[in-house]
Amino acid sequence: KVYLKDIKIGDAAQTTAAFGLDVNVLPDLKLGTNYYYYGNYYSDFNFANAGSAGLSPYKLPNYSVWNLNGVFRFKIAGLDASLIGNVNNLLNTKYIADSYDGNLSGDASKAMVYYGLGRTFTTSIKIKF
Repeated sequence: KVYLKDIKIGDAAQTTAAFGLDVNVLPDLKLGTNYYYYGNYYSDFNFANAGSAGLSPYKLPNYSVWNLNGVFRFKIAGLDASLIGNVNNLLNTKYIADSYDGNLSGDASKAMVYYGLGRTFTTSIKIKF
């Protein structure tokens, strides 16, 4: 027998929010930011292990991250080009990005967790031809 009544859905944040803002600082320069919030996030679990009532997967701590981006537009050999830069997780937030609590223990020490990436940077160039 499997007891799934009142068990929270795992592997997806139940509360999410996002906000983005782009500002054209100069005619050829755009800066932007994005904010992401994740809450009420429970571990993935094996539903076959829900053999008794009252079990619950581990609840991950709520977290949020800020990203920053910029685009500089210019000409190269008469072609439109853009230099793009991104900073993901700008504030270097420490967070748990994913988790597995196979036995529905609800205990952080028994769940397998995967930490999110710290601050990362990316750059690219785009040329339209």
